[in-house]
Amino acid sequence: MGLSPHRTVAELRELQELTGNENGAQRVAWTETWERARQWLREKVVPTGADEEIDQAGNQWFTLPGASERALLLGGHIDSVPNGGWLDGCLNILAGVEVLRRIAEILGTFVLMWAIMGVAVNPRGQRDWAGLVIGITLGFAVMAFAPISGAGFNPARWFGPAVVGSEWGNWLIYIVGPIIGGLLAGFVYDRVVIVPENKVTKRPIDTLG
Repeated sequence: MGLSPHRTVAELRELQELTGNENGAQRVAWTETWERARQWLREKVVPTGADEEIDQAGNQWFTLPGASERALLLGGHIDSVPNGGWLDGCLNILAGVEVLRRIAEILGTFVLMWAIMGVAVNPRGQRDWAGLVIGITLGFAVMAFAPISGAGFNPARWFGPAVVGSEWGNWLIYIVGPIIGGLLAGFVYDRVVIVPENKVTKRPIDTLG
């Protein structure tokens, strides 16, 4: 699936139950409750594939590396003041985690489309292996990304459950995300792998038999 505000709110409530009491949030820095919150956050982020670093001040940094050195910074602070509000600092962080999940789904679509381009579109690809290669790629992508976002790499994958569950929230994101990943993979593969002047309409092996 895509961005899920309901999941973010549920996780905020989960953190509240884990690290708060009747007086409010108790995630004061350098306390056991603060460390418990950091471990909880770590477990939420790990499935996205982001790398964790802890600086000298004890701040957690989660990075999902890409091809560019440019960065987009999202987040807040997991600690709170004594008896703080249930959204104190953590709202921005969990919103950022949800964005990471969305990016992970675009990457999953990218990987799947890259495999399709390699064996089914590339004139030099081994089309006889297309079904197996695409199936294996899809299987691994689902295993990797389903715990993160539901692995909705195809808008049709979202549409079926939406009809059954009558859940149409964020429908634009569910459709646009996979399309972006697919178009990006197709464009990059065509420009990087399939050299236009070397394209052939038929491989020698296709003329046999």
